[in-house]
Amino acid sequence: MVVDKWKATSVKIAIGAPYLLQAIIYAGSCYRSFLGPPGTMVDRVRTQSYHETLTLLRTSIQSLKGPPPDELLLAIAILAINGEPDYSNRQALTTLEHYRDNEFYFSKPWVPEHFHALIELTKLKGGPQNVAIPSIAAMIFMYVVPDRST
Repeated sequence: MVVDKWKATSVKIAIGAPYLLQAIIYAGSCYRSFLGPPGTMVDRVRTQSYHETLTLLRTSIQSLKGPPPDELLLAIAILAINGEPDYSNRQALTTLEHYRDNEFYFSKPWVPEHFHALIELTKLKGGPQNVAIPSIAAMIFMYVVPDRST
């Protein structure tokens, strides 16, 4: 139920934010590549959507007039979590969905540059308390709190 609500919300807000739509396509293609056979069209989609997301985000960030929208923060968070395109074609070791999902996300190296951008843009918004998407606000808060102690 929670996952279905999250999917519906994501798609609804992505329709008005091309960079978020491309980021979602990128995340999905990363996951499909992890599950599917090597050398499929998924690799091309993954590469194209990653570069298109970066291009659209760069343009949107450069034209910001005021605080960044939550959709922009979500797109950057998706890039940070999914990392850069990985073509090692590492396959899932299990077919059990819960374990397979954990295996996928635990195998992804998070991209510090994207997290740094996420934090800096969140500061422009006035902090995580001003992010309307609760799961993104929580992720930013968890990242910022340990970062303050260093």
